[in-house]
Amino acid sequence: MNGMTPDSGKAVKSLERLRSEFPLEARVARASEPARATYARILARWLDAGAPAASQFPARDLDELAALDAALPIDGSVSAYPFSARDTGISARLRGQRLGVMCAIDALAVPLLADATVTIEASCEHCQKPIVLDAHADGSWSAAGVTPPIRVRYPSRRDPTSPCCSDLCPTIRFVFAGCETGCADEYLDLDDAIVVARGMFAFQVPMIREAQKRLAIASP
Repeated sequence: MNGMTPDSGKAVKSLERLRSEFPLEARVARASEPARATYARILARWLDAGAPAASQFPARDLDELAALDAALPIDGSVSAYPFSARDTGISARLRGQRLGVMCAIDALAVPLLADATVTIEASCEHCQKPIVLDAHADGSWSAAGVTPPIRVRYPSRRDPTSPCCSDLCPTIRFVFAGCETGCADEYLDLDDAIVVARGMFAFQVPMIREAQKRLAIASP
């Protein structure tokens, strides 16, 4: 199946809500120039080799990014939305490498950032049956053998003073249609969720591409 036939009104409203509840792009824009450069390198390293060691980056930049809830040193590695160094039960497999991600929406952003197809592996939040789908750089997707449509649960944020990875992200999960519980407004069709993901993380693309060029130049 290819996406890109979303309920544009719901996708736009959900994107606006996510940007309001977690204004990641605005926070990164407020960071110092050195911290923004470090942020871009962290993302590029994730795409190249998975979770990077915190020791690869200046501590002062990591402290600044952590204060903005943009990148988080955890267990010696650095998480940076959409990527998570801790297992969340959702991953994106890129060129054979498993990348941990923060939530369902974050997983759907990885094809855009990588400019490549990724295989997303998760499970339904309610029935726990496995969900595996291929998400492509152009925003389309396919899932072999899936009968029920796949949806994404996106409830409202509970505590905006906590890091997003410990408050909102654990609640944004993949769900099979028919397994939904609670408020119908909390659920997005997969195509709508892809639009939200791409809109939320599009600002990272030029930063990553520039960092990739610099890293390639610096490599022997």
